[in-house]
Amino acid sequence: MVAIKPQLAQRFLADPDRQVSAFLFHGTDPGLVSERAQQLAKRLAAREKPEGELIRLDDADLDGDRDRLGVELRTLPMFGGRKVVRVTTGRTINAAMLKELVEAGDLAGLLVVEAGNLKATDSLRATFEKAPNAAAIACYADEARDLDGLVREVLDAAKLSITGDARALLVARLGADRAMSRAEVEKLALYCEAKAGGKGTIDADDVDAIVGDAAELAIDRIVNAAAGGDAATAINELSRAV
Repeated sequence: MVAIKPQLAQRFLADPDRQVSAFLFHGTDPGLVSERAQQLAKRLAAREKPEGELIRLDDADLDGDRDRLGVELRTLPMFGGRKVVRVTTGRTINAAMLKELVEAGDLAGLLVVEAGNLKATDSLRATFEKAPNAAAIACYADEARDLDGLVREVLDAAKLSITGDARALLVARLGADRAMSRAEVEKLALYCEAKAGGKGTIDADDVDAIVGDAAELAIDRIVNAAAGGDAATAINELSRAV
């Protein structure tokens, strides 16, 4: 169907086209890929009448039963809405398998796929960008306005406010990865909620006390992967940090 640019992703995902039955999330920010895939899967299931079933599958689930993904997606539930099947690409759930499912055009369920950073020429990305019933959504590192929205979302839910200086300091320390950024803001919220008597407004001292620098956290991931002998992850994390 189309390639959804990063700046248009939120608008598209807020009300996905009902003609689209397969969604691919890809990009350099695995945390954002995972978060958006999870949110979309829940949204798609909730809009079914009655609510659709959420199914999470990975390579291990298909060991000994490679046809399971196709069966799940082509089986229409007797009493519920369409199934929403969320998967992550790997050795079994690969471009060839997904290409066959998407291009067949006979899915009874909805497919949500999480992938890594795909080049424009990658066959999996091309499949979702060209198929009339599919969409590919790019997920790249958050910009300042995206991080500001994330901070507002988490703190509003916790009924906390934040000073201008604290907000600027907080946003400057985020951004390496959406999941990491969200975890840091949630940690800050919990810290301020737990302070004696509770605290309604977060200041710069609170941020300085509890929130780590995202760049330092990214370097930690490189070092940990290298020390653990995981060369592929170390190289990938180094590329993202650069």
